[in-house]
Amino acid sequence: MTLFYPRPPIDHLLVTPMRLVFGTAMFCCIVLGFAAVRRRGISRHRAWMARG
Repeated sequence: MTLFYPRPPIDHLLVTPMRLVFGTAMFCCIVLGFAAVRRRGISRHRAWMARG
């Protein structure tokens, strides 16, 4: 959404890169959590999902 919607006027210019960084990190954590549960690593899955 950060890339495809216009930036609200109250947002600072640095908010967009921060959203991209944190959104990418969240996506990676969710993918790693999904991969862990597929390998039957429930404790790793829980940890990655909590990070996400």
